[in-house]
Amino acid sequence: MVTFDDVAGLLGDLAGRPVERVVLPDDQWRSGAIDRGMPAGAADFTLGMYRAARRGEFAVTDPLLGSLLGRTPRAAGSVLQEILEQRCVGRAVTEQR
Repeated sequence: MVTFDDVAGLLGDLAGRPVERVVLPDDQWRSGAIDRGMPAGAADFTLGMYRAARRGEFAVTDPLLGSLLGRTPRAAGSVLQEILEQRCVGRAVTEQR
């Protein structure tokens, strides 16, 4: 199971700098997200996902996932690395303009 602390560690390793996970109380996170422009419904949905993760509802990968995707599920680390590389390449291209 990959935790949010694990994700912060993976991102830190990939970025080459520390990434700190900061946990806020649910109501503070929700109000901050809405204050920054997230629609209330989206904030509630996202908060629901965080709550489900805290309860361990994403701790197991059901074999059905691979069937639905039509491929073997990928490890979180490889997905994060790909996202980071895409963003870094995109930023580098933008900075060269």
